[in-house]
Amino acid sequence: MLQYYIGIDPGTSGALAVYTRTNDGPPAFVTALDLPVTVRELASGKRRKRIDAPALYEILRQFEPIASITVEDVHARPNEGAVNAFSFGHTLGAVEAVARIVCENVTQITPQRWKAAYGITADKGEARSLAQSLTGDQKRFRRVKDADAAEATLMALYGALGGNVSHQGKAA
Repeated sequence: MLQYYIGIDPGTSGALAVYTRTNDGPPAFVTALDLPVTVRELASGKRRKRIDAPALYEILRQFEPIASITVEDVHARPNEGAVNAFSFGHTLGAVEAVARIVCENVTQITPQRWKAAYGITADKGEARSLAQSLTGDQKRFRRVKDADAAEATLMALYGALGGNVSHQGKAA
């Protein structure tokens, strides 16, 4: 039976990626998409991006049945500031809530854990290069701003393989 495996790099500039897998067959890359956002104007005139939760729900529903969703377990950074930390928490909460609505098997994984499994560092260029290599899609991950899509792609594959990736990103 065909099932979908999704990886999500949360954030208003985040992304989601999708792999399929049939029974014990090899995972196949489907797509990587930017997370949908809305822009809200504050009374001060400043604009804030927020995850468009209904749009994210509709996107995820296109890929049913979903076997698992792997969400990067991230936290606010020290010295980030209250407004940014709150916004990031709101974004992560929206992503997690929608993921749990559409899939019973939602796993959070730290960047350190999944990157170590692939043998890559925090350098986003490494993630882009590995995603290009594993998917064969040279265009989707070529720009610096495609790093979140590349990371979501690697997390989706990690989930599809049950975490059994070698340091070259192939099945162990």
